[in-house]
Amino acid sequence: MYKTGRVGFRMVEATLDAMNYCRNLDYDYFLLLSGQCYPIKPLRVIKQELEKKNVAFIEYFKLPSTVHWVHEQGGLDRIKYYTIYLGKQELPIRIPRLNRNLPYHLEPYGGSYWSCLPKRFVDYVLDYVSNHPKIVNFYKYCHMPGEMFFQTIIMNSALKCDVVNDDRRYIPWPSSPAEPGGHPAILRKEDFNQIMRSGKLFARKFDATIDNDILDLIDGEIQQDRSVGQI
Repeated sequence: MYKTGRVGFRMVEATLDAMNYCRNLDYDYFLLLSGQCYPIKPLRVIKQELEKKNVAFIEYFKLPSTVHWVHEQGGLDRIKYYTIYLGKQELPIRIPRLNRNLPYHLEPYGGSYWSCLPKRFVDYVLDYVSNHPKIVNFYKYCHMPGEMFFQTIIMNSALKCDVVNDDRRYIPWPSSPAEPGGHPAILRKEDFNQIMRSGKLFARKFDATIDNDILDLIDGEIQQDRSVGQI
């Protein structure tokens, strides 16, 4: 069991441990989902779309970005400081790095934490981390490394030719995701039509204590689609 905050390295550690746990299993795709994610397509549709592609679905952009994280110098602030978090509120303490270059001559990338990765990508990430320990040491003290770690490893590899810049999630933001401290909107039943028209495989964030009806509507649509598929 991991107690992971949104901003520290524990999310990366938890993901790497999950990847290692699955390493000897026979699977096609490794899907990162949280407790506030939900499928918006039937399982057979999700399987069909992923099977015919055999590519990675993950959002990425090179740093510094002129569009994303603009209040953090396009993301450079995340890597040019050692960041340590204190207490339950994860208050950041920032210390400038003397060497701000990534190890192994890597070019920095950022993007969404969520992804759909084929097994060959997961194996590559695990092998890279095992053979290049400085990458963990560098990102362990970055701000929100979960939104950079996997993109940086993958987009500096030959696998980048098989990456689709789309995490296949419908995630609306109440304001620009470039704003510091921003969070996705909580989806409600009035968002149903837009969710289902998005063409994505998953959506977030949901909170049953705020609106459980939206989940019932999605379940009903998926059940109807499943029935049609069996005719």
